[in-house]
Parts: sequence; structure tokens; C-alpha cells
Amino acid sequence: MSKTTSIGVRFALLCASLLSCSAQGQNELGAMVDNALSPLVARHDVSGAVLIAHGDHTKMFRAYGLANREWQIPVSRDTRFLIGSISKSFTSAAILRLHDRGKLSLDQSIMAWFPAFPSAETITVRLLLEHRAGLSRDLPNIEKTRVQELTTAETVALIQSVPLLADPGTKTQYSNNGYRVLARIIELVSGMDYPDFVESEVIAAAGMTQSGVLRPQTGVPKLAVGYCPFPGVDQLGPAPSVSARSSWGPGAVFSTVDDLAKWSKALRGNAFLSEASRRAMLTANADGRSLGLGVTSLYGRLKAGHDGVYYGFNASFDIFLDDGLTIVYLGNIETGALSQVRSALLAIATGNPLDPPKPRLPRTGNLTIHPQEYAGDYEVFPGFNLTVRSRRDALLLGAGEGDFLLEPVARDTFEYRLKYAAVVFQRDGQGRVTGLTWREGEQAFNCRRIGEGSSPKK
Repeated sequence: MSKTTSIGVRFALLCASLLSCSAQGQNELGAMVDNALSPLVARHDVSGAVLIAHGDHTKMFRAYGLANREWQIPVSRDTRFLIGSISKSFTSAAILRLHDRGKLSLDQSIMAWFPAFPSAETITVRLLLEHRAGLSRDLPNIEKTRVQELTTAETVALIQSVPLLADPGTKTQYSNNGYRVLARIIELVSGMDYPDFVESEVIAAAGMTQSGVLRPQTGVPKLAVGYCPFPGVDQLGPAPSVSARSSWGPGAVFSTVDDLAKWSKALRGNAFLSEASRRAMLTANADGRSLGLGVTSLYGRLKAGHDGVYYGFNASFDIFLDDGLTIVYLGNIETGALSQVRSALLAIATGNPLDPPKPRLPRTGNLTIHPQEYAGDYEVFPGFNLTVRSRRDALLLGAGEGDFLLEPVARDTFEYRLKYAAVVFQRDGQGRVTGLTWREGEQAFNCRRIGEGSSPKK
């Protein structure tokens, strides 16, 4: 054997060894993720795709459940999901692209665009990006406005009709409305519709080929169907309908796990944004917010990321900034399991101990309930009510964004799986339902009954 041949053989053996180690590492990491998520998959709280990447190298990919339950189509690597509030990082990047080109300044007020807006002279682009503009979280009368195909101009008119919650710059209050206003600014400054600008100037610039922005009456190939807790098979049903335009800015981007790994690379590189803009997206202010992302310390390391919830979908996207370790979860069942999935994946990817999945509320035998006796409105605080409705033999709860299943676990006790909350109804001495207590984590809200009803909205 010649020296050249010998070197070639040794190199081939080395490559084979490295590939074997890589495959073994992926299998071990995948097995840990399987063990962590399997209980949640089995109880129909999780369905989706997981990817862990290091730089350009995929350390692990897993797919669980069905992208379409009616047609029994499994989730695959190229399944697209709506990513909810992770979309805010794309809106932020679009604003920064315009800033880098000198088209706008982050510290200019919105007065020139929206002179009728409350405190327009003191609300800046930066305050909108950082959730410090004092705007309300969501559109007024959201149960109706979420299904209307309003233009971005009409949406801003709705937002500016609502009084500010705080003086601009004085308080951090998470606001989808702030990003709806930013979407309109992008259109006014660029002269392009929000989806066109984001797709051409952000998504394509980042090398993402399977992502885009949801548009009215336009189908998206390979987009998963989103599901929510609801009476039916596996206690799931298709998510309520929502207009595409109502989420331009805060939540209308769809993507795949591989494309979000490319998004991580684009955010960490210098070719996509100027160095100053890149730092702005990955540096926290005093409240732990950057521009479109949250930046925190976890396991002694700096992490940027965001979660996302969008009518039947949930997602998480995290980047450790010291080495680019990226963890992505995209799911198409909207339940309170998202926080458990995200924390488990972060622990596994970094080699830290993880907490086992929290159990569902324990059930009490076979329960016979009479949904109509609970139906009605319950006041959380003045101006905000929960509505409980009966549907055949089931009970639904709505808070303005659709009606979702209340699953009975004991007499007068139900589980609201959308948020992993317990709902306990109270009765007076005559046995009449007079209120409910909402328990979510460490929080509890006592809500008095203020009206009765018996049928769901159509």
C-alpha cells in the first residue's frame, strides 16, 4: 500500500469514526428528548418538530404526532408551522433594515405617521419595539376584530382609539398592538405591503426558503393544521379562525425548524444587519427585552429567544449567544405544555437536570355534569369577563379569543388545558353556582358570576 493510499484510508476511517460519534450523539440526545416529551405526546398535549443545532451542525431532529389529524399526515422535517410571537423578531429586523438604510430612526416619534395617536409626540419606534410605548396588549373587542380582514391602516385606527395604559417610556407592558403599529410603519416607509417587505428583505436575506408571512385567502403548502382543546377525538379540535392581517407584525410568520436554525445564524452574523443593529437585537435593556427578543441569563450563559402562541400553534426559539447553540420547537397543539417543552429542551441541550413533565389534574371516576348550570359570565375585574358556555354535554370557556374545552376532573372542578389552569366553581347555600376561582401556577383569581347563559356562540 502506498503512503498516499494509507493516508487516504486513515482519513476515510477518521471520517467514518466522526460520523459514527455524531450519529451516536444525535441518538443519545434524541432519546433524552423522546423520554421528556413522550408523556406529553401520549396525552395529546404535544405534536410538532424539535431541532437542536450548533452553528451549522444539526445535533438532533425529532418529529412527533400529526400535521393533519383528519388526513393522518405525520409531522415531518419540512412541515411548516405558524410561529406566533417569534414573528416579532422578523418585524424588528425589518425595522432595523430600514434604519440601517437611513429610512427611519429608532428614536424618532410616530407623530409624522400617526398624528392622531395618543401621545404620538413621545412614542418612539424604539419604545414600540421594546414594549414600552404604553399600548394595550391586543385589539379592542378581539373576538370580533380577530376575524376581520382589516388593513394595517384600519388596524392602527382601532388601536389609537383605545387610551394608553401608561405614559410612554415609563413601564414595560407586553403589547401585540405595538408590533401592529410597527407593521404599518414598515409599509409607510418602504412603500411595500408588510408581507412583501418581510419576505424579500428579511426572510430571503437570511437564506430562509421555507418561510413566509400568512396572507388572506392564500393557502400555504405543507402548513400544519393548528389544534386546541375541544370536545371530540383526543379532546382536540381545529383552532378558531383568525384573519391573516390582524397578526401582521406580532404573529403571522410561518416557518420550519431548519429555517429557524438559519434565522439564528443570520441574527448572529454581520452580513444581514449592521453590527449596531445586530447588537440591538441581542442585547437586553434594563427590563430584559431587546428589539423583538427576550435576553436573559440561563445556566450562567446569555440566551436570546422568544416563545410563540398562535391559534392552535405554539413554538419556542432560543439561542445561547456564547456558542450559537440553538433550540427550536414548533408545535400544532396549543396547550399549556409549551413552557414544559421549552424548559425540558433547554436543559437537555445544555446538559442540565430537567424537571419531569407536570401531571394533569387527577380525575375523579366517572363524572356526570350538567353544563348548563355553570354557563354564564364571570367577572375577573371590571371590564374583563370570562364566558362559560355549554355545548351538548361539554363545557367551554372563552376570554375573547374563542371557546375552549373545560375538562371535568371532580365535582365543580375543571381543567382548562389551553393554559394548564384549574377552574373551580363555587356555590351558595342553596347549591347555586355563584362564582369561580381560576388557578394558574401560583396565581389565583376569584371571579363572581354576573350573568347566565346556556349555549355557545356560533
